[in-house]
Amino acid sequence: MRTDSKTKQNYATEKNEDTAAATEGESQDRTMIGRERKSNFVTLRTVTVILKNGNRTVNVNALLDEASTKTYINADVAAELGLQGQVQKVTVIMLNDNVETFETMPVEVRLQSHNGQTDANIVAFTTNRVTGSLQPVDWKQHAWKWEHLAGIKFPNLGQRLTVDMLIGLDCLDLHYSYRDIRGKPG
Repeated sequence: MRTDSKTKQNYATEKNEDTAAATEGESQDRTMIGRERKSNFVTLRTVTVILKNGNRTVNVNALLDEASTKTYINADVAAELGLQGQVQKVTVIMLNDNVETFETMPVEVRLQSHNGQTDANIVAFTTNRVTGSLQPVDWKQHAWKWEHLAGIKFPNLGQRLTVDMLIGLDCLDLHYSYRDIRGKPG
């Protein structure tokens, strides 16, 4: 099985005014990158979702990754939910053309949004630290900086401070935007 995926090595982290590639072991990874200028920020698309298996529930931060053909979940989250499946080997081609082979377990899990608009049973593949130590932005703390974000009720972040799920194009319906809010140019 071949699929595409991003790891934290494929994401950029802002350092001063130059963008540099994040490397393994760096702890300053964030889903928000940008320059120290007025409002030139770029964010990776992260969302908070509820994962369920029977009576077990976990709130996690998920990355909507349009470059991945599969959906992945951290193995420790799958274990916490009691998810099980058959172990198989997967070969992943990264955006930087590196090829990685690892053991994974496809698991079925119920995914829900906090606003109740999304409720779906999905299949995700387990892996260790799918996004490395990538951390989501708590928009409740930053929204005041941009006028067009006033009044948006951002959800609380997941229980952990990392992004524990990568939602790929196999769950394309989950990438749908219910509403787009655009700020002023620049």
